[in-house]
Formats: sequence, C-alpha cells, structure tokens
Amino acid sequence: MARVFLSYKRKDKDLVFPIKDKIEAAIGEPCWIDLEGIESDAQFAKVVMNAIAKASIFLFMYSKCHSEITDLDHDWTIRELSYAEKKGKRIVFCNIDKTPLTDWFDFMYPYKQQVDMTSPEDVERLLEDLREWLGVTNTQDERTKQEPIVYTEGLAYDYNEQTNEAIVKGIGTVKEEKIIIPPTVQYQGRTYRVTSIGDKAFFGCSGLTSVTIPNGVTSIGYSAFHGCSGLTSVTIPNSVTSIGKSAFYQCSGLTSVIIPNSVTSIRGIAFSGCIGLTSVIIPNSVTSIGDCAFSDCRGLTSVTIPNSVKSIGIYAFSGCSSLTSLTIPPSVTSIRYCAFHGCSSLTSVVIPNSATEIAFNAFPNTCKVIRQ
Repeated sequence: MARVFLSYKRKDKDLVFPIKDKIEAAIGEPCWIDLEGIESDAQFAKVVMNAIAKASIFLFMYSKCHSEITDLDHDWTIRELSYAEKKGKRIVFCNIDKTPLTDWFDFMYPYKQQVDMTSPEDVERLLEDLREWLGVTNTQDERTKQEPIVYTEGLAYDYNEQTNEAIVKGIGTVKEEKIIIPPTVQYQGRTYRVTSIGDKAFFGCSGLTSVTIPNGVTSIGYSAFHGCSGLTSVTIPNSVTSIGKSAFYQCSGLTSVIIPNSVTSIRGIAFSGCIGLTSVIIPNSVTSIGDCAFSDCRGLTSVTIPNSVKSIGIYAFSGCSSLTSLTIPPSVTSIRYCAFHGCSSLTSVVIPNSATEIAFNAFPNTCKVIRQ
C-alpha cells in the first residue's frame, strides 16, 4: 500500500497530477491518489479509509476550491483530512494556487506544515523532507541529479555584448527532435546568459517534439514556435513574464500547457489553433488574455480564468467547440467582441456584475448568460 496519500479536488487535477508525478519520481514509489474522483458510496469510503490508515504521510492539496466549500460536514476532502488527523498521520498542507487558508482551516489546523507548491524552492524542500521521512535513498530522482544535463548544441543565437545576454534566434544546425536550451552559452571567449526565445526562432519546425526552456528566459517571442505541429511537450520556466503573439500558433500536438505564475500577459493568437490542447492552466498573475489567444482550441473542455484577469480579448476563445465549463472571476471588467463565439458546447455561463463591458456576440446565442 502507498505510503503517501494525496487528497485533492477533481477540479484541480491538472495542477495536482504533475505534482504527483514529481513526488513519485523523488521517492521512487507510487502515491495513493483517487484517479477517478471520489464517489459517495460506502465501499469507496472503506477504500479511502484503508489507504489513509496505511499511509505514513497525508498531503492535502489546498486550493481556491477549498475556500469555497459551504458544507464542511459532507465534503470528501475534509473528511479525509479529519480521518488522517484522527489516525495520527503526518499532514502537510500543499497550497497549489496561492489561495490563503480560510479562517476555519487556520483555526482547526493551526500547527500543520504548509508548503507553497508554486515555489520551486519550497517544492524541492518538500521532496527532500519526503525522502527523509520515508527513509528513501538512491531514488531515480537523485540519480538524475547526479548526472549532468546534456544541453543542445548548435542552436543559433544573437549576442548583446553590453548586457552579456543571448537570444535564441533559430534552430541552427540542430537535428534532434528534443531540445534542451542551455541557460548560458559561450561565444568568442565570453559567457552570455540566455534571456529570451526570439521571434520565429523555431518557426515551422514540425519535427520538434519537446523543448525545455531554461530558468532565466523572460520572454517567448512572436511566432517562436509557430507551426511546430509535432511539439507535444514544452517546459516554460517560472522566469518567463510574457508569451508573445502567435508564440505557439498551430502547435496541434500540444495536449496540455502549464503557464507559470510569473507570466503577466498572454498575447494574441498565442495558443490559437492548438487543436490537441485539452487543458490549460492560467496562473493568477495574468492580467489580460489577448485577442485570439486560445481560438480554435477545439479539444479544450474547461477553462478557469484566475482572479487577476481584467480583460478577455477579441475572439480569445472563439471556436473552442468542446468547451463545456467556464469560470469567470469578479476581477474581469471587459469581455470583448466574440470572445467565446463558436463555443457551441457552452450552454450557460455566470458573468460577475463587475464585467461592465460585454461586447456584442461575446457568447454564442445558445449560451445562457447569467449575471450575478
């Protein structure tokens, strides 16, 4: 039986599952996690109770969803938390979206360890703690740490001698399908920091399957990965603040994207035409979603817009025909023309009263718009 139990809300699965994978890699064994969602039957309750009883560590994945609980007595995750405390398990509150603990949680669990899962440093400390608590040594994660990262050589750069910064400007002589961009490069005896992915750097590289962008890069330029139809995986570091216009336009192979909480703007057409995209995580640092940013992402089924976004641009999510679930926070004041036009599966949406500018055809005619 698994020694680490992960408790989470189903709405948070896109945030939680990457965390689960990282923990499992670090400790070298699987965690217990409900992959199908909590079902309210006695048989499943027994399974959950048994899993908690046999686990050593209980990780409570806290999010905005928990701050919105109205019936504490009948919420499954609260029941799991209470049972774990009753059984004397080591409990760690893992805050996955920076939502502050409510007064109730502060009062009921004042001494529990809390970890900011949006902080790479805090996550690494938690992984180290887990290894220590479980007595784990020589895991695959630790072996990987001991092996040097093999950065991709042969990329083309532009160099700024005044700032010692380098911009990735093209594929250069690289033939590999998987690219790991180095944080620094040597040129004519000098060391340059890689700080941005330039405009059209990998434009049309359809054979590219994965890209790892190093920490230190602050911007992804115009059409940087435009037409990279084979791209299935991209790692965007927590240093990136802007994703440029059409940066990932028509990257049809992408199935999910995690946008770090350092990003403040997603420019127009940034992910437009990513027809394989089924989930996207927009952090609570983004203040505006640009025109056509996610248009024609026909595989996208749900979108949660964080409570930092003020404006949703023209055609921002138009043509997302599989979109059935949409959450718009009270921070939004402007929903521009045809923002959700063509979202034919969207039957209803709640619009906060703060949204004073809702343009004509912002939503399809078949969608019921509720103001509150």
